[in-house]
Amino acid sequence: MKPKRKKKLRGKKNKKSIYDSPFWTKDKIAVTSIMADGFWIAINEIEYFCPFDVYHWFRNAKHKDIKRVVGNAESLHWEALDIDMSGESFKRLSTITRSVEAVDHD
Repeated sequence: MKPKRKKKLRGKKNKKSIYDSPFWTKDKIAVTSIMADGFWIAINEIEYFCPFDVYHWFRNAKHKDIKRVVGNAESLHWEALDIDMSGESFKRLSTITRSVEAVDHD
């Protein structure tokens, strides 16, 4: 007897929730994407864009090290990079924000 194969949904796009990411902490903190000019970090369902011009200590870091953030909304820590920051600093320094629900993360 052949094993059953899962059916693919046609016509509807399978949307993954950003909360399914393995990088989410229990306090809802995650680096959601990294680009050439900066990265997005989500803190309590709001994403903040962090340009490397402002957050220069992340510029030459490996992507996997940037994504490994721990802590809570008040205190964030990147162990591999030996960086500690307050969540409040992202709120003050980020000029672009967006709601996590408004973004389609595939």
